[in-house]
Amino acid sequence: RLGQGQISGVSADSAWKVSIGRFDATVAVMDTGIRWNNSGLRKRVRLNERELPRPQNAARVILNNPSDTLFNGYDVNGDGAFNVEDYASDPRVNKNAGPDGITGVIDGQDILKTFSDGIDDDNNGYIDDIAGWDFFEDDNDASDTTSYSAAGAHGTGRMTDAAEEGNDGSGEIGVCPRCSVMPMRVWDTFVSPADSWAEATIYAADYRVDTGVVATVAALGVLQNTTAAKEANSYAARKGIALMQVSSDLNTANHNYPTNYNESTYINGCVADTHGLSSEFFEAPNGLGNGGVPPQTWFRNSGLTQFGAKANVCFVAVTGSQATGQAGGAAALLQSRGLELAGTIGGRLTSNEVKQLLNMTAEDVLPENTVGLGVPDRAQVGFDEQFGYGRAHLGQAIRRIAPNRIPPETQINTPAWWSIVDPGVAPTGRTMTVRGFARARRAAACTYKLEYGLGIEPTLYTQFASGVCPNGEDAVLGSLSLDPLALLIPGSRTRSFTQSPAQRANPNQHTFTVR
Repeated sequence: RLGQGQISGVSADSAWKVSIGRFDATVAVMDTGIRWNNSGLRKRVRLNERELPRPQNAARVILNNPSDTLFNGYDVNGDGAFNVEDYASDPRVNKNAGPDGITGVIDGQDILKTFSDGIDDDNNGYIDDIAGWDFFEDDNDASDTTSYSAAGAHGTGRMTDAAEEGNDGSGEIGVCPRCSVMPMRVWDTFVSPADSWAEATIYAADYRVDTGVVATVAALGVLQNTTAAKEANSYAARKGIALMQVSSDLNTANHNYPTNYNESTYINGCVADTHGLSSEFFEAPNGLGNGGVPPQTWFRNSGLTQFGAKANVCFVAVTGSQATGQAGGAAALLQSRGLELAGTIGGRLTSNEVKQLLNMTAEDVLPENTVGLGVPDRAQVGFDEQFGYGRAHLGQAIRRIAPNRIPPETQINTPAWWSIVDPGVAPTGRTMTVRGFARARRAAACTYKLEYGLGIEPTLYTQFASGVCPNGEDAVLGSLSLDPLALLIPGSRTRSFTQSPAQRANPNQHTFTVR
């Protein structure tokens, strides 16, 4: 509320006091590709040294940095990154070789145009994959040439959200300003076939296990829910990649794929109550809201994002796409800190640990927080559909990356999300088996409990199982008896499709949640 200490963002500035990221923490952005002429991304694009010759100086002497262990000596200027700057004096590079790049300035497209030789030097099946890949046209130039006007620069926007250069006198700054990005053009727009996205996800997961992709941004929707897409999502998570995926941009509660998969982190956007008071998208730079009206709350669900029972956290953004780009930078920032402390915390962070860090440190949005201009969004203590576990708080999240402070990992695999469970027409002793994993890999042992609650955002839960954390990715965690549950949900055993107006107004009347 105005005058009561409410802050407007996700506390990235607080997180930057701990870390601003590292170049070997790469965000793969699966979208419409990159506008190579974006100056804020010029030095942030990850180059693949396995497909490139070593840089040379102006005298054509081959350069090598023996102290560079991250990029095999290719970081010849010693700034901790292998990017276009390492070829700045290389006489072989034509600074205008890339037709879509920055005139007279070396950029990623200049590098790939100069050194593409038709040979798959790293033997991964992608010839000359020097700076990402175009899965739409199946070539090595991920330049954004979309034919759909509304999608133009959509991928570039997500890259700048995640990792735009800072302190350069231009544009803004990404959430992880020292991280790198990998442009991946999966289609001609931000709605793609599922298997095109799946191929890109597998490519990212296999890029470099040691110093490679640590997070992906999928600010898109796919047209199908395929086996390949589902397995690709799971494969990337097992490889340690944090999967930041968009709620979508439709102010509805419908399910968007790939976001609906178990391993995904569901991201939506929250805005100030003054958003929409004028034609401007964003709040004015003087701190006033749209139309010069001071914001009274920063906790409103954007009308260009989605909500629902699978929501995780919100970032401050007008669209779900913008929020997801920021989340990709946030995930890479947390992964960077994990890499910095890997020797003291027992190894780099896993995909699920990044998800739990964001969930458990989020700023819970309470009913009183949303009061302001217009109609407040519904909120409650703990999880709710509008804001998930709350607004991301990166300052708190990054400080949880320390010995004995990283949260355990959990995931329910089955029953599948939104499954229909039949209790039978009479008490029969039917049960529902819950499978998944619960583990604390940084502790000697752990225990867990399973609970159920009525509805899709319960405020009251009942425990029905517990145990010692098992081994495996798909262990039996417990069994829920359906007979007592059916008694708590009126009409569970009715085989009638006739509903009263009141029943039709509540489509979730027979829903229950397991956690």
